[in-house]
Amino acid sequence: MLGALIIATLRNGFALLSIDSSVQNMVLGLVIIGAVLLDVVREAMAQKARRKEAAAQA
Repeated sequence: MLGALIIATLRNGFALLSIDSSVQNMVLGLVIIGAVLLDVVREAMAQKARRKEAAAQA
């Protein structure tokens, strides 16, 4: 839900600034790639912490 709000806000800002549509698509693509990368890294760190915690309990 938050992602949709961010994208809508960016699209609105781009329209207000009259930014070229190809630049809009490029920036939105980079934002989406960054969000996916952040999620993958965050999940990997959480899984590593869970494994470390499980090893400590064993």
